[in-house]
Amino acid sequence: INKTLINIDNIQPASRAILLDGLVNLKLIDETEVSQFYEEIGDPSAEFLNAINTIDGKLGPQSRADLWKAINNSEDIDLINSKIIKIIAMESLNGRPLQALRLYDPLLKTNGSASEEEKLVIRSLKTINSMIFSNNTKNSFFEDLYETNIFEILNMETNSKLDLNILIELNLLDTIPVLTEVEKFDDKVDALDYFLNYDINLKKQYFSNPLLNLSLARASNEKNLAEVILISTLMLKNYKLSDISPNSVLEIIRAFNLLGFKGESMDFAREWLACKLIQVITEPYLDSVN
Repeated sequence: INKTLINIDNIQPASRAILLDGLVNLKLIDETEVSQFYEEIGDPSAEFLNAINTIDGKLGPQSRADLWKAINNSEDIDLINSKIIKIIAMESLNGRPLQALRLYDPLLKTNGSASEEEKLVIRSLKTINSMIFSNNTKNSFFEDLYETNIFEILNMETNSKLDLNILIELNLLDTIPVLTEVEKFDDKVDALDYFLNYDINLKKQYFSNPLLNLSLARASNEKNLAEVILISTLMLKNYKLSDISPNSVLEIIRAFNLLGFKGESMDFAREWLACKLIQVITEPYLDSVN
């Protein structure tokens, strides 16, 4: 998609919306430009309920613009945070949680939430946004242990000590293979005891191709960068990032580390973890706001 096409003067709004959607998907446009185009494309009379109620639950180019207008036109201050979190939750199911979080983060205000639970969700989302888009991985003061653990999960530092309990609480035990590659868990926690004494559901299905995993391992051992990039692209193609197998993510991390691209591999792992965190944090809002 050519970014210059979206600036053609006589392009129809519907076509501009489709082009914009593609640019957002590919992360080729920043949130400031997106918001400006949404202001132009969105229906001035758009209402949240009409824009959010899509037939199949998937938002489209025009409905995304309409939702942006509806949120910005809303006078219902008490529910605006809940509505934004629901949009992020829906976009998480559509494979666009990071794009949605980056766009709506400035509009999320903790002082506009009535409940402490919602304030914690907002602070957690803002922590994720700061770490992914501002590369803010320095220790900060957090009001809640929950936020601290989210920071530690995304920190990707070898001196971090992760709490296994938070992964159980968030139902993110499947991230352990990736996390143990770069971080370590608190030695006081007995993982075997958890396995033997707690009913933990790990039945989620992931997309993984063993042939591609094997090919990636061979290409990285041969230090063939072009082939590593090609195979990694094939492994991720047409799938939501959060649905990619932890083992496939681990193979990609190891391949790029072996080729000397440790920073890039950590950024990729952090985005995968962030997508999964956003999904579990916002999921309760899917059915809570109309």
